[in-house]
Amino acid sequence: MSAARRKHEPFDASDPGQVSARVNADKRRREREVDDLRAVVATPEGRRVMWRMLEHCGVFRSTFTGHGARDAFNEGARNVGLFVMGELAEAEPEVITTMLKESKKDV
Repeated sequence: MSAARRKHEPFDASDPGQVSARVNADKRRREREVDDLRAVVATPEGRRVMWRMLEHCGVFRSTFTGHGARDAFNEGARNVGLFVMGELAEAEPEVITTMLKESKKDV
């Protein structure tokens, strides 16, 4: 069940059974998300896609341009990239190093 749909269902936080069911469902959902990402980075193609996204988001460069609106936009993109890096680090701690090495070979 999606988190959006779950928000509209009645939930009694004082009911240990409901709390436990919610916690377990959230844990299963998170495990599935991490497993999905592991599947993506298990292939060279998936790692190249993720590396390209990180580069596009600007996580490896300064976002400062001296123009407020552009800097804010760049920081927003970098924030997304940092989120992706965090997800990658949780799924496969060594994958960022692997992607860096692979990117150097592609040059």
